Amino acid sequence: MDSFPKYLGSVDSKANSRNDDSAAKSQLTFTIPDGAQKVIVEHVVKHDLSHTDYLPSKYEIRSFSGKHPKSGEVDFSTWRLHAKQLLRDTSLTDSQKRRQILNSLLPPALNVALSAGDNAPPRLYLHELEKAYGNVTGGEELYIQFVETHQQDNETASDYLRRLHTFMQEVIEKKGMAGRHSDTQLLKQFIRGCWDEALISQLRLKEILSDPAMEIIGCSDLLFKVRSFEHERKVKESRKSRCLGPTQVKARSHIQHSVDPPDVTTDENANLKERVKQLEDEMVQARIKQSPPVKKIVYGKPQPAVQERTKEKSFQNKIELRLKTQAKEDKLRGFCYNCGEDSHYLANCNNPSNAELVQQKLLQRHKQRYPAQLDNSTPTEPLNRK
Repeated sequence: MDSFPKYLGSVDSKANSRNDDSAAKSQLTFTIPDGAQKVIVEHVVKHDLSHTDYLPSKYEIRSFSGKHPKSGEVDFSTWRLHAKQLLRDTSLTDSQKRRQILNSLLPPALNVALSAGDNAPPRLYLHELEKAYGNVTGGEELYIQFVETHQQDNETASDYLRRLHTFMQEVIEKKGMAGRHSDTQLLKQFIRGCWDEALISQLRLKEILSDPAMEIIGCSDLLFKVRSFEHERKVKESRKSRCLGPTQVKARSHIQHSVDPPDVTTDENANLKERVKQLEDEMVQARIKQSPPVKKIVYGKPQPAVQERTKEKSFQNKIELRLKTQAKEDKLRGFCYNCGEDSHYLANCNNPSNAELVQQKLLQRHKQRYPAQLDNSTPTEPLNRK
């Protein structure tokens, strides 16, 4: 086998002639041996990627910086999942993994990763970032939170199961739960936290959990059954609404009847008045009993309190006497000396005179003014008094 290419052609040209029609065409033909072609393919094409850090676009990870709020970036949990998939790939070298991880980071997360060193192993970068941005809650506390996770309002059973499975993976990573019991724990918590009892009974989830002969289904199979049940129920409800029409809420009228109070008779009214009068008397007696006792007066010593009470009592007696006198005077005045009526006076009287009525009025006034006199003598007063 020849290792050099052979020269098979000939050159027929005229160097000094510029005429294209008369110019001769030259051909150079080279042949590459089969062995050389094999070497070129193996070393140039097949092993070309092993000598470079170039990676196809399918291995690119979305950027993460650790800033809040994020702009076009993923959170740390999503970035960590992609980074772990990159680290599990055995077809990539450490330099390629390191390059992809560093290219996906932005400051300040990049500064945290580079603190481990420029040529550190890729797993060390991920370990440093988990200490800076990962969840610091312990495994036991996460397991307690997992048990207390329930279905929220307006959340479907399938969404709740997916959220529960994601939370369970984090608990397993923190060693709060054994991985071999993950399917059983997931099924128990789903039965405990899901509020759709029709779904649980229809899929016979409690029987699967209690019967040891039945195999515990995994998360993917359970999620498929739950989604299938929700889809069938949704289709059935839509078909029912098309056939029967939308359900209309019947209007209900609430009528309130007013009851008139019973008529109070005169006897009941009199009884009520007597009862009120008794209560007033009892209140007066209670006040009298609650009044402070009178202190004994020691003669020969000044008693200012007694003098003050005496003055107050005499003043009140004067006021009461004056009021009584005023009331009597009000009763005595106010009638006409011409006709004897109480509605007007003599100056405004247009009625005929009535001497008998006037004498009766005068006699009545005399008795009120002088009650000690028992004689029936008629007082003599001028009739023209106003």
